[in-house]
Amino acid sequence: MRRMLIGFLLCGAAYAQPPAAIPTGLQGASYQSAVNAWLSWAKSHLGECRTASSLGFLLNGTDETALLNSTLASTSGVSCLAIDAWKTLRADGQVLAPITHAFRITGATGSNGFGSLPGGSTLDLRYAGSSNGGAKLFAGGTYDGGDLQSYLQIDNITITSGGSDCNPFIISSLVRLDIHRVYFLGTQAANAACNDAIIQGFGGDFIGYGSRITDNSFYGMAHVYTGNSQSSWEVNGVNITGNWIQGGNSTSPIDAAIKFTGSARGNQVHDNLLEHAGTSIPDHNYTCFALFTGAGVNNSFSGNQSWDGDSNTSMFCGNAAAIGNNIDKSNFVDVLGTTLTDSNWAENNNMPWRVFPFFFDGSGSALSGTTTRCGLMPYGGRINRFSMFADQSGTATITVKSVAAGSYTGPGSASTIGTETMTSAARKQDTTLSGWTLPIAANSMVCVSLSSPSTVTWVSGNVQVWEGK
Repeated sequence: MRRMLIGFLLCGAAYAQPPAAIPTGLQGASYQSAVNAWLSWAKSHLGECRTASSLGFLLNGTDETALLNSTLASTSGVSCLAIDAWKTLRADGQVLAPITHAFRITGATGSNGFGSLPGGSTLDLRYAGSSNGGAKLFAGGTYDGGDLQSYLQIDNITITSGGSDCNPFIISSLVRLDIHRVYFLGTQAANAACNDAIIQGFGGDFIGYGSRITDNSFYGMAHVYTGNSQSSWEVNGVNITGNWIQGGNSTSPIDAAIKFTGSARGNQVHDNLLEHAGTSIPDHNYTCFALFTGAGVNNSFSGNQSWDGDSNTSMFCGNAAAIGNNIDKSNFVDVLGTTLTDSNWAENNNMPWRVFPFFFDGSGSALSGTTTRCGLMPYGGRINRFSMFADQSGTATITVKSVAAGSYTGPGSASTIGTETMTSAARKQDTTLSGWTLPIAANSMVCVSLSSPSTVTWVSGNVQVWEGK
């Protein structure tokens, strides 16, 4: 905890520890005196944020990789580098950040009052090699077995590349990242992106818990965040919130804007906006908003927006191992062609589904004729699956109708919204729902009619609704 407070508040590099830790269990003035003494020590040892020009950077469009790398590796008083207002620091070689404690890269005060918009202070990363996964900036940290010591904060700058390569911008290993109010600008056309923005976990175990990727803009990028779990360590405790994303690739669609590979647990993904389309609307520059390629449990998603995708796009994609995740009804998809989940998404996730059930029982005798039952659906949304089952293989047709509760005068007042027929089978489920009227209003009377049953003694099922859509 001692190292964490120094690194977070004052962005220190690698320095000796204070002569004494904050005493525990103290209250009132004694505790506050200890805090003040500790912070006074930290301020005198860590130094203040230095502008790039004061450290000898020319900022004139020439390659300054060597000076940038020596600055990042310094343990003699530079813990925060501020790129001068409206200036660009260019690095043609790979930027290496061997972080042993904490470092901050930021825009100088007043350089960009709007935060993550083009312009202001800019970091131009042009490395196109293959070292360290091809990262333009590689942040490698340290871990003592009980505490993640390394911390990198990047804020209030534009990160771009003057090259034409497809290398990822930032890769980290054993580093807690805090990246906020940064404008990531890819090197390709708006709908031909190939540069990944941020990759955590490389060449060893993922240890980056507590990382924050917040309030950034990603334009013309491929994957904006990839969490790679390796060995026994999972991607956990990462907060990805409030980001704006537009890019991807229409020729070779990017599989997801946010991607978790291997095990991922306890990550928080909230209030992000993804634009699936490029130069045409709708489109599928991204196939998914979020993708799990391995086990993913107890990850939470809320308030995310998925805009202008087509029938090839889904908001959440995964496999049978991604279970127990929390997807609430505040996640928003604006185009009816885009689905909330793909066909591989596991059933055992907490989803905003509600169901309107139905059941027809012949009391042991074969069903016959036409039977209709109606009930109130108090919630509204979008129908996304129909299911029916019988006691044995047979035939049955189910017709679903609806009418506003205030206009209901009997089953005849309801209008058909969908029909399904099960033929020589004991079950039928349909997610394509061709010919259905999918939106359904709250406080609707729903009438379900069974007709033309054959050889079955009971039929049950439900109409599943994506609540709130």
